[in-house]
Amino acid sequence: MRLFFKGGILLQIMFCIVLFASIWTNISIYTILIFSICIVLFVPVLRYIDKIAIFIFLFSISYTLIMLVHDVASWANWMSYLICPTLFYCYGKYVVDKANGDARSLVSFWCISILLFSSILYISALQDILENGFINVMRNFTIWGAENSSLSATLYGLIASLGLVGLPFFFIDTNSKSNTRYLFLALSALSLVTVIHLVNRTGLIVLFICFVITTLYYSKGKLSHFFILFLVIGLVVFILLQQQILSKDIVDAYLARNEGVGSVNTAGGRFVKWSTALNNLFIYPFGWSYANIQYGYVHNLWLDIARVAGFIPFLFFIIATIQSFAALIRLLRIKERIITPLILGLNICFFLSSFVEPVIDAIALYFYLYVMLWGMQSQLFKLYRVYGYNRVEIWR
Repeated sequence: MRLFFKGGILLQIMFCIVLFASIWTNISIYTILIFSICIVLFVPVLRYIDKIAIFIFLFSISYTLIMLVHDVASWANWMSYLICPTLFYCYGKYVVDKANGDARSLVSFWCISILLFSSILYISALQDILENGFINVMRNFTIWGAENSSLSATLYGLIASLGLVGLPFFFIDTNSKSNTRYLFLALSALSLVTVIHLVNRTGLIVLFICFVITTLYYSKGKLSHFFILFLVIGLVVFILLQQQILSKDIVDAYLARNEGVGSVNTAGGRFVKWSTALNNLFIYPFGWSYANIQYGYVHNLWLDIARVAGFIPFLFFIIATIQSFAALIRLLRIKERIITPLILGLNICFFLSSFVEPVIDAIALYFYLYVMLWGMQSQLFKLYRVYGYNRVEIWR
């Protein structure tokens, strides 16, 4: 694999350690900071600064300064928020350069990254299934390797969400010589088992939307493919229900979660939180999480940024997000059959999860990986624009 290039082995090893240790919250932040130092040592960061990187950096500065004024974050956390978003963005561009834009190397990079990022979660979930059964109505279990520690189902769902991109990618990358697609399929299966074990609704929605959009993109948006896809999905669901292949416990657990304030109709109560946050954005221009103890997570990455630090970092990050969407659209016009569907699927997983969960507060590394993806797609489009899509050394 080209990504383990000469002179950068330490950087890649540290990245693997950061991913593997992400679920152990006590050491995760320190491994991230050490990895950031390695990025500064090995990556020519200034070469990769562009408009998106500038707005990400402006977001980081304003977000961190306002956090310091509120005097709530530890030194490790505010250092992480200050330097990591921009460095991870530049690292994403660096990885694309070192892989020479090779699509299969980048697919392998994401496959290995997702495996390392989710491996402890998969082990913990499978262990809990063996001990307590397939459905965990408490939506909580002990983390493997940290017997006295556990996380909420929200955090477990975030970690599992990236593996769900494997299912659509398995059907899109039909090259029989590729073994990576089978590993992606295994990751998707493990993520789906984890999601159902925790009675997580967001994961199922992410999987469904990711599968539909990536399939339609690959089929060039033909209406016939659209109807066939929904017909197949509807038929499969009907057969599962009719033949009672779906366990009654699974169905009952999801139906129970749909009652009361946590129902799907209110997005688990998120609609109220979002409308309140939009109102607070103009009442508390420098954040409201410390103005009144009753305000909890908004369950939206962008609005949670506003909750903590107010309008200024919120605006900077909104601009960076819009610019990243524009870069993604330019890249998707290439219609390359291997890497662009994966990039699209990852964007869907990251965006949908970030839209309904407090990502930056919950798992900082998840947020940094999202920003890293922005850097990768920007650099991929730059390589295409400079060298041309048909150049074998760049796309194969």
